[in-house]
Formats: sequence, C-alpha cells, structure tokens
Amino acid sequence: MGSGKSLKEIEISESKKAHYLRHCEEQFDRIQEGRESMNFSELENLVYETIQQNGRMLLEATLASHSLAQVNEEGYPCSNCGRKLRIQESAQQRVLKTRFGEITYRRPYGVCDGCGGTAVPMDQAIGIPQSGPSVGTRERVCHAAVVGRSFEDGREILNVHSGIVFSGKHVRTLAEQDGACVAAELEKDVKDFQAGSLEFPAAEKVELIVVTCDGGRIQTRQLEGDSRWKEDKIGAVYDAIAQPNAAVFEENYEGAKALSKTYVATMKPWESFGWMLRVEAEKRGYLKAREKLFVADGARSIGEMRRLQFPDAIFILDWAHAAGHLAQCAQAIFGPDPKA
Repeated sequence: MGSGKSLKEIEISESKKAHYLRHCEEQFDRIQEGRESMNFSELENLVYETIQQNGRMLLEATLASHSLAQVNEEGYPCSNCGRKLRIQESAQQRVLKTRFGEITYRRPYGVCDGCGGTAVPMDQAIGIPQSGPSVGTRERVCHAAVVGRSFEDGREILNVHSGIVFSGKHVRTLAEQDGACVAAELEKDVKDFQAGSLEFPAAEKVELIVVTCDGGRIQTRQLEGDSRWKEDKIGAVYDAIAQPNAAVFEENYEGAKALSKTYVATMKPWESFGWMLRVEAEKRGYLKAREKLFVADGARSIGEMRRLQFPDAIFILDWAHAAGHLAQCAQAIFGPDPKA
C-alpha cells in the first residue's frame, strides 16, 4: 500500500477539520458568553464537557480520515496466513467506548477464504481491541477494580473520577478478562525462560537491584474444603542507588530509595511464583546489576525459592522479623522482665 493519501482521504480530512474547528469556535463563544453568569464550578463542568465532546470529535475525525478506513485497491493481507482478505463490508460501523465517551466509526471488514479467519485491518493496525472498550478505558477499569474493595466500588470510582459508566458486573468481567491475559503472558514468558528462548530487551547496567517478596492470606470466592482463604504471593523488583553509611544504626539513616518498582503476584505454589519473580528480575536487568539484594522474612518456603532462583543475591532479613526474633531470644535468655 502506498504511503500517500488518496484524494478521497484528503477531502474527508479537510471536511472533518473544518467541522471540528467550527464546533470549537461555537463552544468557545458559548463559554465566554456565560462566564459572567456562572460560578467557577459551573464553568469548570462546562469546560470539562467541552473537552469530552472535542475528544470524541477528534477521535471520530481521525479514524474517518485514516488510510485504512477506506477500501484499498491493493487489498489487505490476512494476519494469520498472509492471503488476501475478501472484503465483506466496505464500511462496517462500530460503536466504541473510549475515555471521552462513545464514538462511532466505520472501516472495512474482511474474511480470509484461506484460513477462514475474519479481520478488521484498521482496528488491528492501530490497536483497537476486537471487542469491548478501548485500551485506555480498559486500563482505567482495571485500576478501579484493583483499588476498590469490590467491583461495585470500582464501578463508582470509574463513574465519579472518569465519567465512565459501567455496571459492577461489567467491571468484573473486563478486569478478569485482562487479568487472565496478563497471567497467560507471564506464564508464556516463564515457559520460554525455562526453555532458554526468552529474549530480554537490552537494559543499562544498574547499580543495585533489590528483590523482595512475601506471602499473605486472601479470602476468595472459591470454596476449597471448608475455607475460602488462600495464600497469595506478592513480589517486587526495584532498582536503587546504594546509600552506604557508617552510621547505619543511627536513626537518621534512610537507606536506598527505590527508583522504579514493578510487581508480580499469584496464588500458585511458591515454586511457580519463584519463576515469575525471576523472569521479572531478569527483565529489570538483574544479571547486569553490580549489587543484588534479596529482602524477605525467614520463612522456609521463601528461603527455598531464594536459594533456587537468586543464589547470587545477598539475603537480608527484613527489619520487623529480625527485631521480633531478637526480642524473643532476649526473653528466652532473660525472661519477661523488660529491664533485664
């Protein structure tokens, strides 16, 4: 396909541009005319609504003038087998929920007679999901679902803070779909890593990499035996600039500050979790790090995982557990008397 725009694409683009600019002028005039009669909250709401409207218009105009929005004479290759698609609909309509609200656009829809697959070339090319809302909307749904204590809380967070209206049930559906995709990608990375075929992007050598993890208890919807409680495992990997200090035991020591932190989490066994954490550490440049630390409690399961996956990292028992064990030792030696 040629890189230049056709005359039809240029005409569509110019028409949409003129309509958009005219609309912006009308909105600007409307805001200026009402500035004396509105308080700031009313003005702020009006400007926000204007931004939302402009966003929808810009998205629709951009998609309408995209080169893949029109049937191309050269045709489109099937992304599965490479054969030429047979266009069934030259302008199939779709309503897409975005961060600015719902937009409507049209694009060619094709079928591959070779492998039997269907495709929408423009959607595939620019990253519009095959079904459901836009990626930006899904990101906000997942964040709200995680931050909220329930999917209903997530629904309310979305509505109040993003103006996105979904039911709590739909928030759950979207969050679980994306969560399953993330879990599948991580599982694939682990298998590729175990097979020696996972390639990591070239990373700059970092001064200090810290790996840390812990296990907890979480109540789930699934009943196993007579309990809904399961053990969850959460790990973090972060790079930092070392802060050596001779006065480490003094109260003014702050330690190394995390620069960039990433996480992995699962309810799978510790062995599986260890592979996930190792892959994440490798992605962060673990092998090239000048210093490697592993900070955790003294649990046997964590210790076994650490010795398998991070044998070259310096192990540091976390402060809370070290202090707790020390206090127990003191009581065992001197008894319960605080002064002793």
